[in-house]
Amino acid sequence: MPRDAVGITTTLPIEIIAAAGRRPIDLNDLLASSPSPARLVELGERLGFPQTLCAWNRGNYAVVKEYGIRTVVVVGSGDCSTSQALGELLEADGIHVVWFGYPPSRSRRDMAVALKRLAREFGTSIESAERVRLRLRPLRAAALEVDRLAWQTGSVSAKDAEWALTSCSDFLGAPAEYRRRVSELLRRSKGGSPQRGGPAPRHRCGPPRERPSGHEPIRLGYIGVPSLIADLYGFIETNGARVVFHEMQRQFAMPGDSRDLVDQYLAYTYPYSLDSRIADINEQVELRRIQGLIHHVQSFCHRQAHDPIFRRRLSVPILTLETAGPGKVDGRLATRIMAFLEMLQTA
Repeated sequence: MPRDAVGITTTLPIEIIAAAGRRPIDLNDLLASSPSPARLVELGERLGFPQTLCAWNRGNYAVVKEYGIRTVVVVGSGDCSTSQALGELLEADGIHVVWFGYPPSRSRRDMAVALKRLAREFGTSIESAERVRLRLRPLRAAALEVDRLAWQTGSVSAKDAEWALTSCSDFLGAPAEYRRRVSELLRRSKGGSPQRGGPAPRHRCGPPRERPSGHEPIRLGYIGVPSLIADLYGFIETNGARVVFHEMQRQFAMPGDSRDLVDQYLAYTYPYSLDSRIADINEQVELRRIQGLIHHVQSFCHRQAHDPIFRRRLSVPILTLETAGPGKVDGRLATRIMAFLEMLQTA
């Protein structure tokens, strides 16, 4: 890992880190893209994280140790209820922890104060970070174009769209490499032919149920925390459906036309009240003609409590899937997904 690397635990103002000449590295992406995420989650347990805390934090703790990361920015307000404990444990281990918090007030004044404080921690300025923001705008726009192609034309797979959007949290720690890879993805999509997410495993509950020829796939949205289930999108596509909306992942690309860094991170919906998330989801449900939503909740995550609110205020049927850690679609998940798709198909 480069000496200038700065680990981040969630999407946060990476423009400030980059303006300081440092390289933001999303610990979640390192975990998910590792050869064995399950091994890292297990290592986190052996190093002291209890099994009753979410797999993302257990794995992220192990990632810091495994890759020798010496500085980590932890979001203590507006992200995960366990992040505070993760940061404190890292500090106890001698890791330099920089704390950042999204202001609950969601006011310009409070956000400006939070950004300036983070800039001081890294010895840079908001003006320098603003210049970085402008340089990153074309990359964010490219990710949103991948997303558009995925839901409008089907020429990009759901898995590739998720990768392009999720990677906006740190641009792989190498914006030039991200630009190359997303440009290649856009080039491949020019043909306009649908791309599949790969074959899904067959389960004891029955074979995949392809929709009859000439029928469009069932259009699904994915809301909530990203999962560590490697073949989820492939399984869904093999069973006659398609994810055409990734709620949180799309937010990582900062959709909308923000005038400055303050506006950009005030418009980011995830750290604030559910009202803005619900408005965004309902808008995209209508725009993308979504027939049903998968709400993924991580075991031991406090955001599971949001599920009944989503069910009351979102406009389409919801399947809630809870997963505990890395793996593949097992019989339990397969049965629930297939039953949900059958219900949508016959509705």
